[in-house]
Amino acid sequence: PAWVFIGLWFLLQLVDGLASLSNATAGGIAYSAHVGGFITGLVLVRLFAQSHRVDRLRVYHQA
Repeated sequence: PAWVFIGLWFLLQLVDGLASLSNATAGGIAYSAHVGGFITGLVLVRLFAQSHRVDRLRVYHQA
C-alpha cells in the first residue's frame, strides 16, 4: 500500500538528513526540507479535514 511506501520514504529522508549533519558537503538541507514539508502537509491535512467535517455536520443539522 501507498502508506507503507510513504512511511519508508519519510524514514529514509529523516535518516539521511540526520546522517548528513556530520558531513558539511552532503547538502543536508534538502533532506530537512522534505521532512519539514511532509510534517507540514500532515498538519495541514488534519486541519483542513476537520474544517470540512464541521461544514458537513453543520449542513446535516440544518436540514
